Amino acid sequence: MQFIMVDIDLIKNKNISNDEIIAYSLLCDRMKSSRTSQNFFDVKMSDYYVIYTLEEMAESLKVSIRKVSQIFAGLVKKGFLTKKKQFSRADKLFLPKMKSANQQNLQSKPAESASPKMQNMQPNQSQVNQKNQSEIDTVNTKQLKKSKIIEKWKNAVSGKLKLNQLVIDQILKFTNQDVKKAHRLIGIIINAKTNVAKNNGLLNSPISRFESNVNLGAKLATKLNHVFSYIPAKLEAQAKYLTCAMKKFFLEAFGLKKDELVQPVAKSSNDNRDLRPSWMKNPDELKPEPFSKEEVTAVEKKLAKIRSKRKNNKVNNLV
Repeated sequence: MQFIMVDIDLIKNKNISNDEIIAYSLLCDRMKSSRTSQNFFDVKMSDYYVIYTLEEMAESLKVSIRKVSQIFAGLVKKGFLTKKKQFSRADKLFLPKMKSANQQNLQSKPAESASPKMQNMQPNQSQVNQKNQSEIDTVNTKQLKKSKIIEKWKNAVSGKLKLNQLVIDQILKFTNQDVKKAHRLIGIIINAKTNVAKNNGLLNSPISRFESNVNLGAKLATKLNHVFSYIPAKLEAQAKYLTCAMKKFFLEAFGLKKDELVQPVAKSSNDNRDLRPSWMKNPDELKPEPFSKEEVTAVEKKLAKIRSKRKNNKVNNLV
């Protein structure tokens, strides 16, 4: 069983959550191993760093990757963590507030006031710490080795196949940095492109090449992001789904056919009733009805009164 140390000051700090405390303690625990290797020393920052991916921390805390991102952001905001991004690699994580000297003293220097029984137990505890540190060294070494393998593979793919970096990153993101799975998916994409180019006489044309067709860069990465959102879980179904989607994409990318878009289809109905109001069905109803004789007579009388008033006003003005 492996244990980690938790700073009592963190527990008393009301501004830091429990998840942040555990995450920070895990980072500090790994930092003890990083400080023993120059491979984890950043010259520009003049400090040691740890590699702890979001996926790995999510697994350790039994939370989602999104939650880990929020935890790291909180630690950064509160000054417990500094992140340095790396191109196509996991972030370097620095711990500016880590009290390395005190932690080393707690591990290596027995208390002067300890009883003989406790002093006898100290070597056993030291052995446990050495074992834990050895395990951490192994984890860090494996992580570093994996990062080098991924970087080497990316350089090979982009160099030989001329595949856009955005496309490679999208594939690695979907496969969770698994090079074997990523290589398999690239094989499916290449086969789909070759099939479309061959069937349309474009096999040796610049249009079918990744380095000369602008549609095979960012647009392909965007398309893959959409496809990966709906791709089935089974491997066989994944291959069929991805092949079909890529063939449609390359037809559009080569200027041969417009990629099909899903359009909403209205439900058919057998109800042919006319639901318009009556005044819209029969335009004749909008025509005004003729005035009656009584209404005409009343209007004429009013007009006569108005005329007589105007005449009287003119006469008065003359007098």
